Amino acid sequence: MSSKYAKQIQINGRNTTLHRIAAENALGKPLPEGAAVHHHNAEQLMICQNNAYHRLLHQRMRAHEACGNSNWRKCKVCKKYDDPKNLYINRDNRDVYHRGCKNNNLKVQVKSIIRKALEASGHPDWRKCNVCKNWDDPINLYINGRTCYHRSCKTNQRKASDRLRAG
Repeated sequence: MSSKYAKQIQINGRNTTLHRIAAENALGKPLPEGAAVHHHNAEQLMICQNNAYHRLLHQRMRAHEACGNSNWRKCKVCKKYDDPKNLYINRDNRDVYHRGCKNNNLKVQVKSIIRKALEASGHPDWRKCNVCKNWDDPINLYINGRTCYHRSCKTNQRKASDRLRAG
């Protein structure tokens, strides 16, 4: 693990960092499997049970520095910190946003798709086939969310992949 904060050294053929050695010396034994060392500065080390907890510490530190509240989260669309009660946070904790920001962002994405379609084909409602990359009228395409293709393109693509698997 390379870091701009931690100097890599090699001991007994094992790559490690000075802060890990300092934490092991303070603990009096090797760190447990999967443990991470949080180093706020050279004098303040914290042994974390895993890297997920270590990332949580950094997330909370960034929030505290930005807005003064370590419990607040950052909207990935508008980049502003807010109380988690005002944000949508999915189960894996990665998608964090205000619902209004997400809706506005989707509108911007749709406008961008329409603009690209108009520039490429001269028809604002035309869509691009994900397989052959040609623009066409939606009546000639299979569209399911972001997936968009000519049925013949998908059939040819499947036949080609079947031939590769078989031969």
